[in-house]
Amino acid sequence: MADPTRIRATHGANHIGPVRPTASPTPCDRSPPQRGRHELPVLARLRHSRRGLLLAPALRAPLLRTKTVASLSPTAPMQMHYERLRTPWGRLLIAADARALRMVTFEGSRNSWSHQRDWQRGGQIVEEAARQLRAYLGGTLRRFTLPLSPEGSPFDQQVWRELRKVPYGRSITYGALAARLGRPGAARAVGGAAGRNPIVIVIPCHRLLARGGQLGGFSAGLHRKRALLALEQPSGL
Repeated sequence: MADPTRIRATHGANHIGPVRPTASPTPCDRSPPQRGRHELPVLARLRHSRRGLLLAPALRAPLLRTKTVASLSPTAPMQMHYERLRTPWGRLLIAADARALRMVTFEGSRNSWSHQRDWQRGGQIVEEAARQLRAYLGGTLRRFTLPLSPEGSPFDQQVWRELRKVPYGRSITYGALAARLGRPGAARAVGGAAGRNPIVIVIPCHRLLARGGQLGGFSAGLHRKRALLALEQPSGL
């Protein structure tokens, strides 16, 4: 009877003969015999451990992320157009790209911008915005119909959208608008968002008042806020 220690399976059949040495373990089983563990590079040592199989790809991740970000880099910004409009309370700077109105600010106010050298004067959207603003200042327009694209945080955008719902000649308090947003304790945050409004008059942050009918704040100055409210309600404040 053959010695059991000399029998091994080969392709599903029993083979009797000298037992040959088995193949050397793969690098995933143990470190290569020709080099000590402490001589291996960091990535190699990580790959030879069970934990390393998870960590090694993470060390390569920054390179992969950099390549992905580069492939998704934004294109050059669209051409900006601008126009200036004289009002009884100073000049307005109107700016838009090819798709929407981006800015209406009083020059010299806290949120005012200065047009850049590569901006082009005129353009369909800024000209239409100037026409509607003239009509508003003349008392013949109460609701703007312009495409808007103001830049701001998600909360800012919520506040600005809610402000656009306040009708001509009406007002709302900071606290009441915060309550509409489901955040009754965020009256101060609402005021901050209104102060960052880059499209004044069209987004009517001048209709936002403090409790008790006080004016509160206005990035373009309280004298302009008072004048805009008086324009919408000739009886004044």
